[in-house]
Amino acid sequence: MTKGRMSVITGGYGYAVLCRVCGDKASGFHYGVHACEGCKGFFRRSIQQNVKYRVCTKGDECLIMRINRNRCQYCRLKKCLYVGMSKDAVRLGRCPKKCKPQGMPIPSPPKSPSGEYIVNPEESQMKMEQLILSIHEAQKKTLWDGFTFSGWSDYFPSTMNRNGCETQTKLITDLVTNNFTPSITRIIGFAKMIPGFLNLDKDDQIMLLKGGSLEVLLVRLAHVITVKDGMCDLMEYHKEMSEGGIKMTPLIEIIQDVIEFGLKFKQLELTNCEVALFTAVILLSADRPGLRVPDEIETLQLQVVQALQSQILLNHPNDRLVFPRLMMKLSDIRQFSVTNSDRMINVMDSRS
Repeated sequence: MTKGRMSVITGGYGYAVLCRVCGDKASGFHYGVHACEGCKGFFRRSIQQNVKYRVCTKGDECLIMRINRNRCQYCRLKKCLYVGMSKDAVRLGRCPKKCKPQGMPIPSPPKSPSGEYIVNPEESQMKMEQLILSIHEAQKKTLWDGFTFSGWSDYFPSTMNRNGCETQTKLITDLVTNNFTPSITRIIGFAKMIPGFLNLDKDDQIMLLKGGSLEVLLVRLAHVITVKDGMCDLMEYHKEMSEGGIKMTPLIEIIQDVIEFGLKFKQLELTNCEVALFTAVILLSADRPGLRVPDEIETLQLQVVQALQSQILLNHPNDRLVFPRLMMKLSDIRQFSVTNSDRMINVMDSRS
């Protein structure tokens, strides 16, 4: 450890502990959470001087990390309060040792199939933070809000009957197909903004987009679904219709698969940044068939996996199973693509 105020604390197993605000190495347990000296001082000054920072111009959604923590003070203070820094603790001083929670480990760097380390967190922290910021910003620029589920209940009648079901199904088909192409276009734009993606073999870029676009769309939809959405009401309606002998269309079957996956996916309570990184991991799948240089893709994917793991450890310090549970979703997502790719093609062709 270095001497003085800038020393780095370690957890029970010798791991360095991360600042809950910016992800830098924590120097101690300050005002109720593990924090670095920079965020500790920032929070103390903000509270003691009752500073009123200029309101964020980016929708209060700035991602606070070590390399940019001074950029938006409004969001930095908001993050301090969100992770649990106490205004009262600024006046009360130190927290007794017995109330200090265990820290979280910095994730081990991922390895290649040969067992060699790909990334050294100590030497490449700034590079990893820039990767996270770039992918998070790419998602914000490419989200498509055409699929708004809250009004879907307006697309089906309160009285159940065959004619009503067929009419409303056509309306739903129009809504989905009209938004499908813009959504895929946005996903292509997202992929191009992933650092390193455009340096990959051109044919490999095409294969990755062909294989991963529907999977990314699934995750983006899953992240915004709630049990109160009209989409869920719609599925319950069609379930009753199918029990009455009316066969569900391929599109309705796709939507049902989206909902079933989405309601489970939401239980992970991922942040927008974590979802962005996860979708980048999906796009950079080196096991897609027909790739020319899969090793380059794997190296890039491993960097994103490490970034994702670091964010999950930072944001979910009390649940060490979030990351492995998320990685297990990859097989479900791949199965969704296998099952529904042809269905979606048929739906789109029927509109041509």
